[in-house]
Amino acid sequence: MREGDGELFSALYPAVRRFAGAVRPVGVEADDLVQEAVARTLAVRSLRDLDDPLAYLRMAVLRVAMNARRSQRRSDARVALAAGSGSGRSDDYPSDLSDLSRVPPKARAVLFLTVVESCSYREAAEVVGCSEAAARQIAVRALRELRVGVEADLRTGDST
Repeated sequence: MREGDGELFSALYPAVRRFAGAVRPVGVEADDLVQEAVARTLAVRSLRDLDDPLAYLRMAVLRVAMNARRSQRRSDARVALAAGSGSGRSDDYPSDLSDLSRVPPKARAVLFLTVVESCSYREAAEVVGCSEAAARQIAVRALRELRVGVEADLRTGDST
């Protein structure tokens, strides 16, 4: 790290880590997302050179999470194809937040920023790289998808 980046990163770490925990795909550690995002960022610039280092690191974490999810899906598809089964993956240890895995990382990011971090839709839109209206629509669709999924689980008695 360049001079001053360590102190800045220490100050930003708790918020970036919380965000990574919210957007991470199942089986990927939040700290791994943060480490990869920071390493990619520092390879090209200093954190001090960024206009909004927190927003930049959140976007970097989101991109790493989306890449990890795509890789995971491709891997799951190959396993399912080789095994001749449907899913190829099960969650043996579901978390209290396992329902959030029903929606993509970008939607989780918008929900996390607006609901947990109390950011405005404008701020969330800047982080995920879309318009404010698109961020609102992403949140509405994600909440609808979560509600439908949870209601279906309750009807069938599935508590995972």
